[in-house]
Amino acid sequence: MKPMTGRQVKLFVSDGQLQKRLSKLIVQQCFRNTEIEKLHAAGKISQEEMKHVMVDAVNQTYTNLTMLLSSTDIADRVIQMLKQCDLVSEWNEPVLEPPKSVLQKTR
Repeated sequence: MKPMTGRQVKLFVSDGQLQKRLSKLIVQQCFRNTEIEKLHAAGKISQEEMKHVMVDAVNQTYTNLTMLLSSTDIADRVIQMLKQCDLVSEWNEPVLEPPKSVLQKTR
């Protein structure tokens, strides 16, 4: 994989609509399309509860993404904080998984 180009980064930083859509895509691909969907399908989480959780997750993702992309001060603080320590060290380390449907390489 190649890293994003400067043009791509500028688009994400400057386009509010892209940030909103990216927030929804991140939640769908990284949260909704995971084990929680199995719980929802099995009836352990109602449709209303699932909607509430998804709306909250999208809003929190959008808020944090927007703050990170729109403030060099916040970005610097986050970078320094993460360089110094893992704020959720009790969680498992992430592993790179195959991309979900919309993120797969197109031909």
